[in-house]
Amino acid sequence: LGYVIEEMLDRPLVDFMDDEGRAILERNIARRQQGIAERHEFKFLRKDGRDVWTTMATNPIFDAAGTYLGALALVTDITDRKASTELIWQQANFDHLTGLPNRHMFMDRLRQEARKADRSAGFLALLFIDLDHFKEVNDQHGHAAGDVVLAEAARRIASCVRATDTLARIGGDEFTVILSALDHVGSVERIAQAMIAALSQVFEIGGQRLFISASIGIGLYPPDAKDLDELVARADQAMYAS
Repeated sequence: LGYVIEEMLDRPLVDFMDDEGRAILERNIARRQQGIAERHEFKFLRKDGRDVWTTMATNPIFDAAGTYLGALALVTDITDRKASTELIWQQANFDHLTGLPNRHMFMDRLRQEARKADRSAGFLALLFIDLDHFKEVNDQHGHAAGDVVLAEAARRIASCVRATDTLARIGGDEFTVILSALDHVGSVERIAQAMIAALSQVFEIGGQRLFISASIGIGLYPPDAKDLDELVARADQAMYAS
């Protein structure tokens, strides 16, 4: 943790945890007094403020009369393993270029929002967005310029939606947006128009002024589709028809 031994002697363990860890540890004291051995993940804080992730196995200790004396804790540093797990999860669920959810995460979010719409008798909108003539950007200016355009396009689309909505890049120059908890269709049309306007503005890449446009297909659930497969198909078809 970055301390010398003298700095840690006679100090309680919670002094080296964040607020969440302290709350968990304090709740578990009563369970240990009942003789329950437990194992939890805890985040400790280094002296320099960095996190140290650990697993802590605690075993209660009693004297011959059955009086609770405390607990023996075995603490194992899992910081590297935690970072590796987080990296694998990030790579599996997010697009490396834009940082947006990828197709896998997008479908998971879509299922979640559909369940919410079913429970609330509301509806959601699914937007498919394609950057028109994007291949020409790659062909004429190179893939590095194309990557800059994609990242900037993602930023512009994100500026048109709420923090509670989901923007994803599902491949190539294709993005999707889930607009959730909607109460009228008019708001969907306004958001789509705002996206088209934002994407029609000039992209300045390496001294070059590039112009692109976008096609957007919209599907509403449940009005336009009885299930999510049909919703995705309808939004995709609408995009190519726009």
